Amino acid sequence: MERYEEWIGRAKSSYNLATVSIIPNIYYEDLCFQIQQSAEKALKGLLIYYGIEPDFTHNIGILLKELEKITQKSLEISQNQ
Repeated sequence: MERYEEWIGRAKSSYNLATVSIIPNIYYEDLCFQIQQSAEKALKGLLIYYGIEPDFTHNIGILLKELEKITQKSLEISQNQ
């Protein structure tokens, strides 16, 4: 997937999968995985939009750091416990 529209479309697809709550016997960890995938794909889509080839990583923090370089905005994940 080289086009950012594809990444954004796949991010929306993962999000939609994660919000399907009417199917019985779904593990919450699987829904969480789909949300993580949605965020990861959206960030990769944004990086591609800005002309940056994203690293092969599943680490959202690394992707946010790359996006910070472009946007000049602080984008960090809160570690609330």
